[in-house]
Amino acid sequence: MDVLSSRLLLRPTDPERSRVFYRDTLGLAIYREFGSGPERGMVFFLGGGFLELSGRAVASPAPGMALWLQVRELAAVRGELGERGVPILREPRREPWGLLELWIVAMARVALDRFYHWADGVQVPELSRLARTVRAWEAEILAFHLTNGCSNGPTEAINLLVKKVKRVGHGFRNFANYKLQLLLHCGVAWQIHRTARLRGRSPRLGAYSPQAVG
Repeated sequence: MDVLSSRLLLRPTDPERSRVFYRDTLGLAIYREFGSGPERGMVFFLGGGFLELSGRAVASPAPGMALWLQVRELAAVRGELGERGVPILREPRREPWGLLELWIVAMARVALDRFYHWADGVQVPELSRLARTVRAWEAEILAFHLTNGCSNGPTEAINLLVKKVKRVGHGFRNFANYKLQLLLHCGVAWQIHRTARLRGRSPRLGAYSPQAVG
């Protein structure tokens, strides 16, 4: 067999999103385009081969499918991806086979698709409901990877404590007292005014020595 060229055919479930990702986000050079409409084909240069996006798939790719690209300078590519806002799932790390590998958020998307495919295949009602819940929060899950693990969880926890203190105290008329209660419960290092020291009476101590009766 005398192979002249090769290409990877990808049938995306969302063609436009895939075109934007490979063309604009990764910055792959376009080899050719063909057809028209939302499912038009687009072929990218992929090192020694090509990547073709054409048509549309009903289901996500099978689990285990991934795209591996070898670049000349990984550090430079890491900087370019960061400037374009590409979510970095894992920083460059040397693998046991001796190569440095960088994972981007597309891996998170692949992991979600793999989970959806598995949950639909086992035919368990509880897992199907779980998959629907995860799909409903998909944007938030991907945003977690986009911000390198940033979460509003600590903020929500503090807000819960604030509401709890207010509910237990049945409201506070004095905001200073309310703030002190929040400081005690939440442990926040707020800047507060020093309270004036109360000057009370010092206790008077006296000694009584009974007289000797003679």
